[in-house]
Amino acid sequence: LGRDQAKSVSTVRDQTIDLIVSSPLSRALETADLVYPPKTTGTATTERVSMEEFREVNGNLLNGKRRSRVYLQERFKHWNFENLQSDEDDLWTIDMEDFDATAERGYRGLSWLLQQQQHERILLVSHGGILRYLMNRHDFIQLQDSRTTSDNNDKKDINARFDNCEVRKFLLSWKEEEGDDHDDDKEESSETEC
Repeated sequence: LGRDQAKSVSTVRDQTIDLIVSSPLSRALETADLVYPPKTTGTATTERVSMEEFREVNGNLLNGKRRSRVYLQERFKHWNFENLQSDEDDLWTIDMEDFDATAERGYRGLSWLLQQQQHERILLVSHGGILRYLMNRHDFIQLQDSRTTSDNNDKKDINARFDNCEVRKFLLSWKEEEGDDHDDDKEESSETEC
């Protein structure tokens, strides 16, 4: 079902994407490849980077533990895993990650994304938990939600849980430090895992 949902996300597939960034959890990497398949012939494939900062809330649950970098490199050969801190998942613990720590980790990832100015369109494939805490708990993020449901024009609640393979667009007001507004607001797309 999740694979079928990822394949049906045509709103992304029909666009030109310059960079794809994903959680290192294999289900997110697979979702990214199904949503925006790598080119097999012709022009070069879109650059794909995996980052720990966008993994799901860490700890306690085994579905939040990533596979080894060696395994990921073998299975997802067209992805760059240089940003992974270690071969094995040293970040996963038996204790659930504090949600404020989750938000801060996601914030570091967004900071990296905003530095990728050579890329006009970036697709982020991540997980509902980290995106929820990042966008609703971090002191430096003010969120205005402009989503509408596909079957009507009613606004969705900003705190609504992500649906599987849901595309959301947000206008982020970026702050590097308390009281220091970033000059460029940037619209980002994010997508949950299968």
